[in-house]
Order: sequence, then structure tokens, then C-alpha cells
Amino acid sequence: MMPFRLMRACIDPTCTIDVFDDGEIKRDWTYIDDVIDAFINALEQQHGYEIINIGCGNPIKLSTFIEHIEHLSGKHISKRSMKSHKTEPSITYCDNSKARKLLNFAPKTNIYEGLEKTWNWFRQEYNADDDYC
Repeated sequence: MMPFRLMRACIDPTCTIDVFDDGEIKRDWTYIDDVIDAFINALEQQHGYEIINIGCGNPIKLSTFIEHIEHLSGKHISKRSMKSHKTEPSITYCDNSKARKLLNFAPKTNIYEGLEKTWNWFRQEYNADDDYC
């Protein structure tokens, strides 16, 4: 969801993104194809009702994430800095050790490749030409 909102902000000058704690919060971003592969493996291997975390396990600062999208798009994203809510964790990430063990899962797409693929899809899907975005 977040990549879509950020990419939309690249092509819509009226869109402003709320950035908490100056983008210092860290999140675990996982490319959708890697998540789908893990789901397919889970269905094929049938581990019953086992709870398995799927993710990269490598948290990245939101500011780094935004900077990379700005680099890909060649556009500045309008941001509004906000203080995060006291219950908002400063860092979240996935422990994917069970997925590695049970599903032989390892993300294949790093964050930068995933964002580039997503940006290319977004531009095509939303007919965002070079003059507009």
C-alpha cells in the first residue's frame, strides 16, 4: 500500500504524504512476487495451521524508501512531517526463520529491484508519461 501512495504522490502534485518522525521509522518491505511464492510454497507443502511470518527480515528507514522512489521517478514527493503516535513502534520487521526452515523461503528481490519493478508497473498501469511524472 505504501509504495502505491508514494508513487501516486510522484504524479499528483496535490498529494502530500504524512511522514512520521522525519522518516526515521524502519519497516520491513517485501516485494509482492516473493510473498506470492511463499504462499504457493505454503499451500503446496501443507503445513496445516502453522503460523509462518513472511518477509525480508531487513528493516529499512522510510526516508530511504522515499528517496529511492524519488530517484526512480525523478520527482520530489511532497511530505508533511509529523510526530508518530506513542504506540507506533519505531521499527518493525519479520522474523522469517520459520519460513526459511519450513518453506525454504528466501526473498529473491531486494528492496531496490522491487521498487523499480513496482515503479515500472505503476507508470504503465496509470499511463504516467514522462511529461506528467
